[in-house]
Amino acid sequence: MRLKLFLLLLMAATLPSFAQSTGVAGTVVDNNTGAPVAGANVMLDKQGIYVTTGPSGDFSISNAKPGEDLLVIVAYGYNDLTVDIDMTRGKIIDLGDLKMLSSNLNNVFYEDQNDMFFDQALLEDEEGSAQSIAALTGASDDVYYNAASYNFQPMRFRVRGYDSKFTETYVNGINFNDLARGRFNYSTLGGMSRAFRDKTTSLGLGAANFGFGNIGGATDINTRAAHYAPGFNGSVAYTNSNYMLRAMAMYSTGLNKNGWAFTISAIERYAKEGVIEGTFYNSFGLFASLEKVFNEKHSLNLTVWGAPTQRATNSATYEEAYSLTDNNLYNPNWGWQDGKKRSAKIVETFDPTAVLNWIWKPDKGTTLNTGAAFRAVNYSTSALNWYNAADP
Repeated sequence: MRLKLFLLLLMAATLPSFAQSTGVAGTVVDNNTGAPVAGANVMLDKQGIYVTTGPSGDFSISNAKPGEDLLVIVAYGYNDLTVDIDMTRGKIIDLGDLKMLSSNLNNVFYEDQNDMFFDQALLEDEEGSAQSIAALTGASDDVYYNAASYNFQPMRFRVRGYDSKFTETYVNGINFNDLARGRFNYSTLGGMSRAFRDKTTSLGLGAANFGFGNIGGATDINTRAAHYAPGFNGSVAYTNSNYMLRAMAMYSTGLNKNGWAFTISAIERYAKEGVIEGTFYNSFGLFASLEKVFNEKHSLNLTVWGAPTQRATNSATYEEAYSLTDNNLYNPNWGWQDGKKRSAKIVETFDPTAVLNWIWKPDKGTTLNTGAAFRAVNYSTSALNWYNAADP
């Protein structure tokens, strides 16, 4: 009887050791501010176990197998972070604070407002040789580049004075510089800054893992659905610029347990009449990205977007016209017809785009990105013909 009791007590004492968990824990924070990074995806690369950080940036994985593994942390707006770990059976390793570097140059306020900050007309086809907006929204460790592009704004800052056609812009590894104009037109993104905010920028002919680059640098915009943090984001803004009202919403599912991820974003910008008389603005944009992760080596991603836009424009005229009207914002492009105010010059643009990517990781440290893209460019503008006479 005593022997049976002894064995029972011995088993009761050893059971907790068998029930002990194996894994890793820590807190993900911003490298610059120390603020917690919520909604970050944390994954053990070899075992395929992943969790999401909580509101305070904390996470814990307790169902792992002992041994060496690679901890991968992915968060929206940050560069990916990888940590080599060696887990011991029955022990949760506390990694403490894991600091992530922001993949954007600007502070949060500036990023959220960057598509309202610039005159939309400057970003359209008439933008001429203005340099890529990536100067503000890309990621770089170059101190001068960061300071100069932020303080001077993209319309006044060019890397070494190069024309924007010498700056390459990629989307998921595919070059999207216009074949006719040679430069990337940011207005085709429809102002959906959050959907296209994840960027990687290389300066000059520096090494880039997404392309060959150019003397003016290169930027790759990442729209893979699994790389967006799960959750909803929405905003409504009122401004006195080219458009008066902007409403934007975005929702991401994140990568679920079945390997699916989906992100959708929509935006509407509208003005019955802008600050300059005779102008109006009406634009709607839609973005969607769907990704299927089959296993740790293979995934497939489809991204589509389009932003049909219609806007009435103004143009310069002679000083005499400004004096006669006593208005420095006088616009000669509008008049009255049958009691209605009409514009003579209306620009319509719509560039529906689709990008399909197959991502293959044959071994650790190697990634093969195979992509195909379709884009239809539509641009038209109206004008008066003066009954075949010279423009007065």
